[in-house]
Amino acid sequence: MKMITLLLFILLPISILAQDKCSDERFAGHDRKASKTSIVKAQIEGFKSIPALLKTLPSDDEMRGYDPPISKDQESGRVEEEQRNVSINTAYIFLIYREADNDYHIIIGSNPDTSRAVLMNIEVSGLPNESSKDYDVMKRVREAIVDKFGKVCSAKKFCINNPVKITVTGSLFYDIDHKPGVVGYKNLKPKTAWEVHPVSEIVFKN
Repeated sequence: MKMITLLLFILLPISILAQDKCSDERFAGHDRKASKTSIVKAQIEGFKSIPALLKTLPSDDEMRGYDPPISKDQESGRVEEEQRNVSINTAYIFLIYREADNDYHIIIGSNPDTSRAVLMNIEVSGLPNESSKDYDVMKRVREAIVDKFGKVCSAKKFCINNPVKITVTGSLFYDIDHKPGVVGYKNLKPKTAWEVHPVSEIVFKN
């Protein structure tokens, strides 16, 4: 009986922490927080596909060699090349997981066949303070993800067998923290560190 009581004493806090982690929707990161939790105030540019968007962006070498370097500071704003809102008309979700900062990482592709798809990372950001003008928009997107996929509470990678067709809108962001080909899982790793981050609208088509 004492052993059971001891195990409950040990496991209960872990369970509570897991529940708290799942229920906490606030952005819990540091690097470039100001950019990750705000939506660019610019007209939305529409693109048919991921490749069509990527053709309009500077190369990863250019962004990683930015002069002066893109700061990882918490208050780091977007550089000129990131000051764009974009919409991708057709893409497919292959993978979703949640990082420690409470961002949902979602790997999307240009084709439902992963062997033929051009990949990109989009992120549904952890929420800013409720006083933020973008709070309601970002909250609606997180709710849409939960409605579709349920509570994703860990960094465990959830691969989607039947890719979900979407239209996605959001602000451009360059992930200076990770080199191209690092973010994702197995063969689902985009060759670019360009992202749509944060997502401001996602429409599920199946």
